[in-house]
Amino acid sequence: MRITYRHPDEQMVDKVAPYLTDALDTIIDEGREASAAQLRDELRPRQPGEQRWYTGPMYLPVGEEAERGQEAARVTWLFIVGGVTGGFLALSLVLLKQNRPRVNNDDDFPHAVGMPLFTHVGRNGRRNAATPAQYAQVAVTALEATESQRWPRRILVATPQHSRSSRVVAMGIAASLASAGERVLLVDGQPERPLMSWRLGGGLAPGMNDIAHGRASLGDTIRRVRRLTLPGPVRSTFAEHRENLRFVPAGRTRRKEEPVVDPSVFDQLDDDVIVVMLSPPLLSTVPVSPSLRWAEVVLYNLVEGETVTSDAEDAALQVATFAQGPAGVVLSDV
Repeated sequence: MRITYRHPDEQMVDKVAPYLTDALDTIIDEGREASAAQLRDELRPRQPGEQRWYTGPMYLPVGEEAERGQEAARVTWLFIVGGVTGGFLALSLVLLKQNRPRVNNDDDFPHAVGMPLFTHVGRNGRRNAATPAQYAQVAVTALEATESQRWPRRILVATPQHSRSSRVVAMGIAASLASAGERVLLVDGQPERPLMSWRLGGGLAPGMNDIAHGRASLGDTIRRVRRLTLPGPVRSTFAEHRENLRFVPAGRTRRKEEPVVDPSVFDQLDDDVIVVMLSPPLLSTVPVSPSLRWAEVVLYNLVEGETVTSDAEDAALQVATFAQGPAGVVLSDV
């Protein structure tokens, strides 16, 4: 007789084996006694001189020693089932996304969002990631849109929802202008989700929200930018004049406190300082009208194949209503 244990732990098998073997011996002994009594009863002659034969199931002899074996866990089967289930879930998510139209390069942006297409940039982390020349082109486009002889001093990077692309575009423009010799202040205006501040090392530092609530001054919030904290494409842009770039975090938001972003605080800066600000998402609960009115030019960042068309159209209404300067779409390509 062979006893097979399905538990994969061999030490656990060794612990329980003596108890199971003794219990099995008891079951076998009781089975033998019951079988012998049944066999004697079935072979008992019912008539004088009758000889009977047993025609029931065979009773095989059982040895005194039991052989123990261990069955390996079905890891391969579990791996296959898990992989197939994960594939179906991923396919379902893709199909669900297709139910909502997304922004693409063939859209008529002046008709759909009321803004022209300024330029294209590559998406961060892709094979065709943005280059230093593309970030420089975005800055030049902002200059041309203002029809001025100098760089615009108030550049706002806006987006319908939180997106990695908008954060990278803001950092790329600031790094490009700083590399050109301009004094640049990069500002994270998203206190409800300050991912850019965390990346640049200012997640817990005072910032825009603290200034708005009177807990800090502008001078208390300005920080240096470490080049290694920047994304790869932006890091290659930020090759020279690193001392020209400074950063203001989004700030800390206390419990039951409404985040506020007031860019008018930058009016106290010298006239040669360019402020590149990442706007609160246009469809968030943070007021965006002060930022749109403050900006000299609005760069409306959309992501091809990711930004939902209805979100892009709804957020564009905010730009059309409150923006005082020119605005245009900066499309992050797939």
